[in-house]
Amino acid sequence: MLPRATRRYSISHPRHGDDMEPNQERVEAVAKAIYSFALDRARKSVDSLEYNSDKIPSIFRSLKSESQIAQILVFSSFLEDCVRTLIKARFKHLDTKNVEAKVFGGNGPLGTFSNRLLIAFQLGWLTSNTMGKLSAFKNLRNEFAHHAFERKITDQHIKDHIKSLSIDAQSRIDRCREAFEADTLPPKISSYGDLRDDEQLLMQFLFLYDQTVRDLLVLPNAILHHVSPFDIVGDFDTGSTMLKSHQLAISQAFLELVIV
Repeated sequence: MLPRATRRYSISHPRHGDDMEPNQERVEAVAKAIYSFALDRARKSVDSLEYNSDKIPSIFRSLKSESQIAQILVFSSFLEDCVRTLIKARFKHLDTKNVEAKVFGGNGPLGTFSNRLLIAFQLGWLTSNTMGKLSAFKNLRNEFAHHAFERKITDQHIKDHIKSLSIDAQSRIDRCREAFEADTLPPKISSYGDLRDDEQLLMQFLFLYDQTVRDLLVLPNAILHHVSPFDIVGDFDTGSTMLKSHQLAISQAFLELVIV
């Protein structure tokens, strides 16, 4: 006969029924729940950032009345400020103006637009596609910043820089027309080829801004929370509130460029 203690131990392990086994369906359900939790946190992180694009329609409205040189230089200044703001939002210890100046000031590691873009790209906060367009824009900006009255938008090497910014504008315009099909009095919308050179350039700038801001809003949070950036964006109604507000501002500016 076994000792009492041994007997007590020998009956203390109940058998688990088959219904308690972690089968594949249950494992997948838990994995989806964990991912959904992480995605929710990522979207909340985007929405918590102190940034908005509300001024974009008025900015592009003002740019329409400027010369092409002014359009390029003013937009450049605006874009640099936006990039600085969105990168700065990720830093945790900019407690004083002095500390901020050491990082973003003229002698700081992020004191120039080029350095900010380089760091953001290396951290995975900008895609290769966005970085390529931003590099092309910097080249365009430099041409007019250093040779303002010697360059024209029609110069071939200037056209090459602009071509590198190229987005499929006509497809977006076609989608815009489709959105108004149910209207009894739909607005008249220009084709991309019918826009003036400066209007085409502003459209390129608008979507460069859009692409840059989306990257800097979404990609850092996708990396931090280990979720897909496409899932953070979601669709218009279920995605991030911040991104929805951003899209509304971009759409308003876009319509003001293409509606006749």
